[in-house]
Amino acid sequence: MKIRSLWIFPILFLLWSCTGKKDGFSVSGKLENGSGQMIYLKEMTSTDMIPVDSIVIDTSGLFIVHGISPELRFFALQTNPENSIYLIAQTGDRISLSGNATD
Repeated sequence: MKIRSLWIFPILFLLWSCTGKKDGFSVSGKLENGSGQMIYLKEMTSTDMIPVDSIVIDTSGLFIVHGISPELRFFALQTNPENSIYLIAQTGDRISLSGNATD
């Protein structure tokens, strides 16, 4: 009887650890005319823009950047300071965008 009950704990632990705990949020998409450009995700505070993630947009215009925020916060996604989109995101969000990197 004791051996059977010992198997229950590892199985329960495995099930508990696979509950789909979300590690962060992601912003993905496709930007025309964006091939080879850098795209930056920055957290916006009342006094600063804090870099969170950046990546080079691939040859087909696809990108994905990640961030972590346990509560709703403001972010900017930029190819340069003149081309920005502003987002409100938190852990668990999956944001998808499309557009033109030059506009």
